[in-house]
Amino acid sequence: MEDNDHILIEIPRSKQLRKTIITLVVTIGLTTWVLAYLSLQDQIGLQTLWLLPSFLVGLFLSFKFWSTTHIEQLTPAAQEKIREQEAEECRKQEEYDDKWYFRYPIAIFMLYGAYWIINERENLWWAAILALLVAAFQAREVSLFLLAGGIIYLIFQVVSALPVSLAIVLGAIIIASSLKK
Repeated sequence: MEDNDHILIEIPRSKQLRKTIITLVVTIGLTTWVLAYLSLQDQIGLQTLWLLPSFLVGLFLSFKFWSTTHIEQLTPAAQEKIREQEAEECRKQEEYDDKWYFRYPIAIFMLYGAYWIINERENLWWAAILALLVAAFQAREVSLFLLAGGIIYLIFQVVSALPVSLAIVLGAIIIASSLKK
């Protein structure tokens, strides 16, 4: 980043005062409430010293809100430049994540995980199903190939279960429709 990529913005005094008062009220209120609760429980002693650092942090934040008069902010051009860099990095990461040599090992690991879950932790069957779904998504080409093969197998099973006369008629219809074209 260059020096001219930032601009100074003045914080209104009312906003400084509001943040300071809110921080002081919360700090003093919580400290008082905790001390009152501990005194009612008769537990005030050396172990209540943990309250001191939180009280001091609250006072420090109140002072910081009171003394901060300007904030440094990026210019719109610098914000756009950063957005473009982040978009480019995101595109490169998505491009890498979409490669088969990145996705298939994850799918194999998920398949092994599902196998292990089914054999070792039978009551977590839902986790095995989730792992199988992740594996199917990661190896989507293989999943689509297996799905297409299963559909073709089922079509052949349906055709082989038909009576011979119906299969002949169906074949004739297919041949007749192809001759029309």
